[in-house]
Amino acid sequence: MNQSYASQLEAGLAAELAALENFVDLTVQERQVLRRDDPVELDRIVRGKARHLADISLIEAQQRERLEQWHPEGAPAGGLRHVSDWLPFLDEQASARVGGLRDAIMRHLERVREINHGNRALIEDALQRNTALHDFIARLVANPPTYSAPGLPPALASQSAHLVDLSG
Repeated sequence: MNQSYASQLEAGLAAELAALENFVDLTVQERQVLRRDDPVELDRIVRGKARHLADISLIEAQQRERLEQWHPEGAPAGGLRHVSDWLPFLDEQASARVGGLRDAIMRHLERVREINHGNRALIEDALQRNTALHDFIARLVANPPTYSAPGLPPALASQSAHLVDLSG
């Protein structure tokens, strides 16, 4: 395989790994902000994650394009679509570096998945608490508590209040 292709493949994977490292950091920050219940900071982090996802998608698309352009001698007719397909066509050192980068990317992706799963649980818990509070307040507004004399149930107290003429 041409060393230029191997270098480009390696550089693309290194860029993807760096972007994923930043994304993991933002995902950890998101967890901390969810625990602090800070919607303004959460919005900032979510917007940052969206920008990083766009960057990662662009890097992956460029990497896919590179992979589709390379046709090393002995490669199957359908082409080599995955980084792991390329490893046998690289020299030993390049294969080790590229394989290490690929493995690091996979570990970061797994870490993001785990953190996002936990963040989702925190969000669902907060949503349930907010829904319960909303329902409680709605019931209070619909059926406000009334004053009643000690010992009388509210229904009887409200009936007896209508029997007394306080006008004069």
